Amino acid sequence: MKKYETGMVLVVFFIVFISGSFAESRDIEKASDAEKKGNITEALNIYEEWLAGNQKSDNYYRILLHMCNIEPDPEKSLKIMKKYEKTVSKENTGDYYNRMAILEEMTGEIENAEKSYKKAWELESGNAAYSYLLSSAVMLFYMGNLRDAEKEALTVSKKSNDNYTAAKSRFLISSIYAANGNMGKAAGELEYLRKKYPDSNLIPSVLSKLIFLYREQNKNEKSKSLLQELKNKYPGSIQYKILASGNNGRIRYFPNPAFLLNGNIRKGSEMFNIQAGSFGIKENAYYLVRDLKKIGFNAHMTEVNLKGKRYYRVIVGPVRNIASAQKMIDRLTEKGFSGFMVK
Repeated sequence: MKKYETGMVLVVFFIVFISGSFAESRDIEKASDAEKKGNITEALNIYEEWLAGNQKSDNYYRILLHMCNIEPDPEKSLKIMKKYEKTVSKENTGDYYNRMAILEEMTGEIENAEKSYKKAWELESGNAAYSYLLSSAVMLFYMGNLRDAEKEALTVSKKSNDNYTAAKSRFLISSIYAANGNMGKAAGELEYLRKKYPDSNLIPSVLSKLIFLYREQNKNEKSKSLLQELKNKYPGSIQYKILASGNNGRIRYFPNPAFLLNGNIRKGSEMFNIQAGSFGIKENAYYLVRDLKKIGFNAHMTEVNLKGKRYYRVIVGPVRNIASAQKMIDRLTEKGFSGFMVK
């Protein structure tokens, strides 16, 4: 009798387990069907109901990420991530904060993005961790905190076992040196990259920055030689097209860590500005504003205080929406500058 009762309990448990799995599958299938029909709001509601009752499911993290990915508005997607932040299992938190940081960067929340990248670095291990720390360093650079940006970038360059991540960190370090006015050290970093990683897809950017630097220092023979190298090896690159156009000889060298991190910006409907630079020296910001105005950009300088230090940011804009901001960034890139979106 006891064996029979035990058997019945196991059968009931199995039926309940299977029923729950079927219900889980039906809900996901229903949401998927809504997606296929283009009913994204309906799909999001179904997924959200499913998440509320299935926190222990093996599919929980996958469904949460999928829900964030199908939300077309990056700000709403970010709200979803923040809402479920505390429900993510420990093994996924590093990846989760990295994804959150990318959305924060896309929507102009640069300071929050830096914090999230830093959290991701603290929670991860291995090469992925140093990739997150590099992203944190880039955000610090954007904010004008060059000292801490350099410190983090140097850590990445020394400790990362991934050659591409290490190369990107050295590229950022060269940008930091240039922003501080140390063109010699900036050129030294770029020459190191050119020799150490000759096949890296960073090389067109490295060569173009070296050309700008050598032009700035009136080292015309070196700049001509590098331009020929860029033409021979990367004739179709945007860097060569910009430099070969002949319209950028007067444009000052400007560090462009945007080459390190590229995101797809989606639709929005608010006013945005483009930050084209941030400097600890007011004169550098003034020169950049002047050069941008000369070629038709609505540029101005603002002052901010970070951790007791004053920085001078160069702002272009405002523009009406994210699409216009992206076009403005593309225009800046075409002219040899760089920029990122801020609210």
